[in-house]
Amino acid sequence: MKGTLVLIPTALGSAPEALEVVSPSVREEARRLSGLIAESRKGATVFFKQAGLPPTSPPRAVRLLNEHTRPAELEKLLAPVLAGESWGLVSDGGSPAVADPGAELVLLAHRHGVRVRPLAGPSSPVLALMASGLGGQRFAFHGYLPRDTASRRRTLKDLESSAARHIRTEIWMETPYRNMAVFEDALAALEDNTFLSVASDLTLPTEDIQTRRVSEWKSAARPDLKNRPTIFLLGILKG
Repeated sequence: MKGTLVLIPTALGSAPEALEVVSPSVREEARRLSGLIAESRKGATVFFKQAGLPPTSPPRAVRLLNEHTRPAELEKLLAPVLAGESWGLVSDGGSPAVADPGAELVLLAHRHGVRVRPLAGPSSPVLALMASGLGGQRFAFHGYLPRDTASRRRTLKDLESSAARHIRTEIWMETPYRNMAVFEDALAALEDNTFLSVASDLTLPTEDIQTRRVSEWKSAARPDLKNRPTIFLLGILKG
């Protein structure tokens, strides 16, 4: 009998307030796992701490799944589950397989007829959308935008056109040290009437979420986005 691949959300930071977002039921489920597939060793250690489990007592196997994992290695990662064990999949923060590695392993589990069990918990794009005031009926998440300025500004204009055409909210994220460059590119590329929302340090004591028209952002003090995990959203609302 095959086991279960459990998709486990982890806290978005190490502050006590962030750890509380992971529910006791998720922690209890984690305690029953035979092993863990994690994005990094450090992420696995943090997860064990969140679950109240010392990583060596009882011993739990840890295998890594990240950008360095080759497609041929996925079968090996899934092997214990195919043999009947229950293993967890976690990212370094938030929900696995959403803007993080894991989707290919989940698809492989489905192909093998393995039960996939997603657990509820924090997802920064969803939390940012909830708090933005922008439309939640239709939205698209784009992960990361291009790194160079010219390509990024073209992409932002395309997202703005898509938001108007599909009447939806466009969502993306960035590596924290590039946040301010992305923010400035958005102000330069987007129309003044477009709404731009920035959500930083979600679930942390320093959480900051602001939504303004681009014209309003241009005349306001710049948000402090440097080295803070941030989700960006844009939308075009009537009125």
